[in-house]
Amino acid sequence: MNKNRPDFETSMLPHNRLELYFDVIHQQWRKLLGIGLLILLFALPLLLLSFGQELSIASLRNMVEAGKMEETALLNALLRVQLEWGLLYLIALPLLFLGISGMATQYRSLLWEEPLFFWHDFRKGIKGGGFSMMGQGLLLAIFLYAASAGFYALDDIFRYVPLGLLFFFIFPASLQFVIQSPLYQDRFGGTLKNAILLAIKEAPLSWLFSLLFLSPCFLLLVPNPFLRFGLVAVILVFGFPFIGLAFFDVGFWWLDKDINKKHYPELVDKGLHRN
Repeated sequence: MNKNRPDFETSMLPHNRLELYFDVIHQQWRKLLGIGLLILLFALPLLLLSFGQELSIASLRNMVEAGKMEETALLNALLRVQLEWGLLYLIALPLLFLGISGMATQYRSLLWEEPLFFWHDFRKGIKGGGFSMMGQGLLLAIFLYAASAGFYALDDIFRYVPLGLLFFFIFPASLQFVIQSPLYQDRFGGTLKNAILLAIKEAPLSWLFSLLFLSPCFLLLVPNPFLRFGLVAVILVFGFPFIGLAFFDVGFWWLDKDINKKHYPELVDKGLHRN
């Protein structure tokens, strides 16, 4: 809630989630950019790993062009690069999810129109849900590792099957896990079960947010790696905080109708004033 609002009354709250989204942006855009900097900080190891992996792949392709490696040996070499660098993602992704656990609590405060104590809420989120979120990040990293290896190890259309499962099921389930982290203190298995069920039930919007969060991957089309790295950093700081706000706004609506209405009625429409 904004301290500068005079004579605050409940009726002054936004009346629907679209109004809530733009009200938070209007009142708290500076703190949203602060969240963007946190996203960049915790995503930095992942970006550096991706950058290093790309340089390794480029080096292999240059060797083929220079005649120092046979074309037939390139596929095995690329698979080896994926396997070696992929192990480091098992550390980088859980670290990213650790940071997201703190940001999730910050988003909760913003969307509930409560005072946001930036670092206090960030630490509170990590303390309350950091361990389980790192576990989810590790699961996602394992599936990503398997999908990346399968892309080079499998033949023809079968190489795209693990990637399809990753996009249409695994990643959406991970997003559904994230939106629960600042609200509930369930065990890891219970949260994961709810995440899988929500990913299936809310599939279309889950796919949309998966596409939005994975949008920096389209920058792989940019040939200059340094320009690409800079563009990704800009998107993370100035774009992702607002995508994240929309995601948690919609996500809390999902939880209201699928879980809170029955089990936590005091959380339904929190931050809103329904007519």
